[in-house]
Amino acid sequence: GNVAAFYDRHPATGGLITLNIFDPNNIIAVDTLDVAIGERNVEMGGNKIYLLNGLVEGSEVLVIDASQPGNLQLADTISIDPVLPGGSSVPINTMNAQGDRLLLGLKDGVKVYDTADPYNVVEIAQRHSGFNIEATAWNDPQLFIVEQGDIEFGAGYYSFDQVVGIDDEKPVSNLPQQFQLMQNYPNPFNPETTIRYHLPEAIPVKLSIYNMLGQKIKTLVDAKQTAGEYRIRWNGRDESGREVASGIYLYRLKAGDFVSTKKMLLLQ
Repeated sequence: GNVAAFYDRHPATGGLITLNIFDPNNIIAVDTLDVAIGERNVEMGGNKIYLLNGLVEGSEVLVIDASQPGNLQLADTISIDPVLPGGSSVPINTMNAQGDRLLLGLKDGVKVYDTADPYNVVEIAQRHSGFNIEATAWNDPQLFIVEQGDIEFGAGYYSFDQVVGIDDEKPVSNLPQQFQLMQNYPNPFNPETTIRYHLPEAIPVKLSIYNMLGQKIKTLVDAKQTAGEYRIRWNGRDESGREVASGIYLYRLKAGDFVSTKKMLLLQ
């Protein structure tokens, strides 16, 4: 895209800085976010910026919402636990972002995170290596490359099942205790956004999009669903597959007697 980011460690001005690089001859600072001095590794992907703490190696990652480059927000902090329970602290060696996926190479294995909602990052895959992972890279959203490993883990290509995803009607573990409809993300959005909701029990569910006149634009879900957390994408199109106009839209969740409606803004 036309946005770049870097971390300035100068004691007086340290912070994350985003740049507009549309014109290489006139690079402009867009925003600065003050974060603790010591972050050293910066990755960008899917309108998110990731900062790894520590001067040499880190054990946590700061997730920055950069959907609006001129208004950076610290969204979440990923604290890294050992791949094997009871292990010692595990510094992060490598960090690779692609779309809504974050791949971390650790001193005892690898971990993969779903960052579709940067305010609620979820670990979706991991593997123990028993050896330092020196280099990693993405090949596609569900296939990554390990460039150095031990005999058991090995170097090469690895795939993972999408345990927690952003595909329609994909439930997440840890059952919620109550019905809840969350604010969509990103918002405003273009061309698509994700709507999350919680179901504490199996129940018929209807999730629909309306314009401000109360006319139904699109039905996203109309089925019985099991208890869990759901993430449903809307691509800004109506039932006929046509792009809708810019403006404010309503999304309404009905699950049994529970009804909740929220607003969202589409910018074409």
